[in-house]
Amino acid sequence: LASALLKLLGDESTAVQSAASAPLCNLVLDFAVVQNQVLTSGGLGQLALLTQSPHPPLRLNAVWALKNLLFDSTSSLKQQLMAALPYTTHLRPLLSPQVDPQVQEQALNLLRNLVHGQPSDISAALDYSSQDILLVLETNLTSAAFPPPTHSLPSSAEGVSEGGVGGDTGGNTGGEGMVVEVGCSTSRADAQTGPIASESTLHTLYIISNIATGVEEHKNALMNTSIPTSLVAFLNPAVSEQMRVAALWCVINLSWPGENSSPSTPPSTSLDAVSKAKSSGGEPTPGDRLERFTQCQVLPALQLMKDDPCLDVAERVRTALANFCNAPCFDKSSQPDVQNDIDMQM
Repeated sequence: LASALLKLLGDESTAVQSAASAPLCNLVLDFAVVQNQVLTSGGLGQLALLTQSPHPPLRLNAVWALKNLLFDSTSSLKQQLMAALPYTTHLRPLLSPQVDPQVQEQALNLLRNLVHGQPSDISAALDYSSQDILLVLETNLTSAAFPPPTHSLPSSAEGVSEGGVGGDTGGNTGGEGMVVEVGCSTSRADAQTGPIASESTLHTLYIISNIATGVEEHKNALMNTSIPTSLVAFLNPAVSEQMRVAALWCVINLSWPGENSSPSTPPSTSLDAVSKAKSSGGEPTPGDRLERFTQCQVLPALQLMKDDPCLDVAERVRTALANFCNAPCFDKSSQPDVQNDIDMQM
């Protein structure tokens, strides 16, 4: 069956190509033998080419199939995909907010799977994009965290529900794989000036979380952007539980000291600690990251969420607060309420 479907991907009719690509999305996720056939028969290159199709359903299916192909994949498969799908000409345009929202969502999911795994996978993905992935994440999160004020919607628009394709979020470091379903993807602002809650924003948060599981170099690359400031907007009881959990995983992973950390090094006191350290030739320390989060008012946001009715959120808050309190460089005397919150939950 897989061989026949792959052959139909080269059909002259876009309708036939679309019909063949849809079941492939599911087959590559569920069957290793199909994955192998795709890789050995040139199917990877075919799907990469079809991501540029002007036919929207075909383009969506191709991106979706590649995303599912990467789910929980090996480093070797990721390297093959990056070779077949040039970042600048193929993947980067699909990450733009100007493309169809469903296509952008699946392209972000593809990226999420690409940076899920070992630190070497994260480094390879950053090199693949010449660090542009960081700019994409920063832009997406900033625009979602601080959207321009909007006028009130007319009453006829009230009650519009969010649609979309269901799927697992994959935990703090999880990749993402989903079967193709019919649906639409919409976004909304929780308030006129509140953060935008959309599937693309959620996956942006999980991409950040995945990168933050890497080594100090990866954590520092994220901290040297506006991402820490934007994260605070999602540490808010007004946003969905999914958004809160995803944002908390970002904070946890970024505040978690890596294997190359030096906990005895005191934090910088500059308001732009990370940028100052980098510009002076030194590498930001775990203390610098904690200081940056403190200056971004992450701690007050965490404390407001410590009794969150969602148990998953409350547990993640506890872990994030413990990261701060357990750091040797953290001045507990300046934040007694934080230490008290941790002690009460022990």
